Amino acid sequence: MPRIIKRNEFTQLSRRKLRYWLFRFRTEAIQSVSTNSAPKGMKEFFENLEGFTNWKEFAVTWDVPPGDPRQPVPMKIVPRKFSVWEEWQATMRSEVKVHPAFESHEKILDEN
Repeated sequence: MPRIIKRNEFTQLSRRKLRYWLFRFRTEAIQSVSTNSAPKGMKEFFENLEGFTNWKEFAVTWDVPPGDPRQPVPMKIVPRKFSVWEEWQATMRSEVKVHPAFESHEKILDEN
């Protein structure tokens, strides 16, 4: 049985916990897995916000505002310029040196 959380309770979730549930809703939309334990009313709340398209687009075209992952975040949707995966790849390329043995593999990946 889902735990009942009042609206003001889930609006006080940290960004990290909020995004955890939003990713769960995304997974549910893609893979048809259950999110029965999600805070009651949270999914519907986000579906009614301006900027919501669908759950499959979370972290691709829309997200919640950035900030301290441990602090409550404003309950609104902001557009993304890059998906979280593109952002991760850019961070990895800028922060991690490629081992010489993998340079040719990296060139092949860049060509595709």
